[in-house]
Amino acid sequence: RAIGEEPDVAEEPAGALPQAQPQQPGLTPLPVWPEPSEDAAALKRQGAERPGAKAVPGDAVFAEDWWSHTRPILEWHGNFRARGELFYKFHLGRVDAPDKALFPRPASAVDLARRAAFDARRTNRRPYDNRAVPSGDLEAVARLAGEAGHTFAASTDPAVVADIIRVNQETLFDDLRNDAVHHEIMTWLRFSDAQARSTGDGLSADAMLMPGRLLRFAMGHRGLWEAPVIGRVIKGVYLRTMRGVAQVAWFEGPFAGPSDYVEAGRLFMRSWLELTRVGVSLHPLGTVITNPRSHARFAEAAGVAEEDGRMAWMLVRLGYAKEPPVAYRRPLEEMIVA
Repeated sequence: RAIGEEPDVAEEPAGALPQAQPQQPGLTPLPVWPEPSEDAAALKRQGAERPGAKAVPGDAVFAEDWWSHTRPILEWHGNFRARGELFYKFHLGRVDAPDKALFPRPASAVDLARRAAFDARRTNRRPYDNRAVPSGDLEAVARLAGEAGHTFAASTDPAVVADIIRVNQETLFDDLRNDAVHHEIMTWLRFSDAQARSTGDGLSADAMLMPGRLLRFAMGHRGLWEAPVIGRVIKGVYLRTMRGVAQVAWFEGPFAGPSDYVEAGRLFMRSWLELTRVGVSLHPLGTVITNPRSHARFAEAAGVAEEDGRMAWMLVRLGYAKEPPVAYRRPLEEMIVA
């Protein structure tokens, strides 16, 4: 037969079932559950094997139908994310280091410590005790931020700290002048322990360290906030919880779209757990970030340069304080749809 001429193929009778094609040697779908000890060897083996139906160049690499290797993965980093993790690394652009990949395995001492930190993590709105966090404890957070392409910075400058605390207080009352914001906040406030316990959500007066009746009165009479006496009392009660702050910190990095938001959230949760592990109290001052005027004042005070899709996306006060009140939450089974 002439070189390059296709071989004759006999026509199949009408209605005949398709014939099985030559099978690739030794390639079978992977099990549903990952097997780290087997995966690396399997991948190397598959790259070296060749289909037996025809000769292929020696440098060709055969890949079995990769969609048969999709594995469901559930991640918990402050946010839930379900995704398919593919054996051939087709995983939505994410490249996790081996020690961060999610495989079923016995819990190690590190795992148990992280679980304990997760259970202990709380927003602490209590007065702090004027101590700054040692640089060694902050270096671990800075390292996490750097690995994620972000920057972690902190300041103990009394002028900067006082300015940011003042901006935070003014932001709270400025935001609540907005009717839409005020209405939303009112739907989530819990003015008594019984109400907080029964709903299992929201922001309780106990967590705010304010008497429930005073909080209800203050929130229901916004016009009195500027009154000479009552206004000072209301604001003074809030500022009392902000005593003893010796340090503020913030995260800067990519924050231009949904994928950036998710990765920033993962970084923040990991950082919070790391700080919790070493006994550091933390209180996010998120309204300073989301209020445009306050954000600009904070960026100026802290010397933050925001450009090219990077910005300061989280501001916190750090330090040490007594254990905060319990914030009641719904049971896990009410929060997961499976």
